[in-house]
Amino acid sequence: NCEVIALNANLDGAKTTKTAEEFQKSMDQLSSIVRSLDADMGFYLDAGGEKVFLFDETGEALDGDTALNIVTLLTLKCSKECGKKGVIAVPITASRAIDRMAEMYGYEVKRTKTTARGLMEAASEEGVLFVGEETGGYIFPQFQPDFDGMYAIVKIMEMLATHNVRLHKLLREIPPSTILKEKVSCPFENKGMIMRRLAEDSSKFETVLLDGIKIKFGDDWIVAYPSQDNPYFHLVAEASTEQGA
Repeated sequence: NCEVIALNANLDGAKTTKTAEEFQKSMDQLSSIVRSLDADMGFYLDAGGEKVFLFDETGEALDGDTALNIVTLLTLKCSKECGKKGVIAVPITASRAIDRMAEMYGYEVKRTKTTARGLMEAASEEGVLFVGEETGGYIFPQFQPDFDGMYAIVKIMEMLATHNVRLHKLLREIPPSTILKEKVSCPFENKGMIMRRLAEDSSKFETVLLDGIKIKFGDDWIVAYPSQDNPYFHLVAEASTEQGA
């Protein structure tokens, strides 16, 4: 009983990627269309059909971390009701809100590397209920241990319908925190040295060497990991306030 309005539902085989400007323009267009049509939600699929980006009923595009938190929350709610046991897997850079929600519903969280391979390997392990990351990739291993945007859309709609809730309302159930992300230039030949320096300088803190280095300051943390393809480091930090992050 869904009224589905498909937009630009044609693929250009010669163009499988978009520039950042083209992507943002498409997101802005869909945002205004969701509002003007008074739709309950909107979904934007990437050209490969693997990633999906969510819009709530106000037409607001959910940022990647918020979308991951919401889809994880829906999975926890449905799994709890169905009595399914298992593990939720997310990258080391995902919000601590996921750990808190999982604890609330009685589930464990497995942290993975940030790469697609690391996430898919986690999805192939026994007992994993859901794998998600912050750039629109969601895996439901019961279907297949791979990113599938179309299946993710149907699954998200199913879980929303089961609980008769809307995306915007679920935001209130997400534990608050602030995540900041930056890129810092670094020549390829210096990446190993930088990693050694980071490990040495953070020896008095609790650290995790899963993908780059994660340094914990109580509940707050920062992750620094080198880009595999470009001359820079990714920095991701989470704290209770923007100033703290």
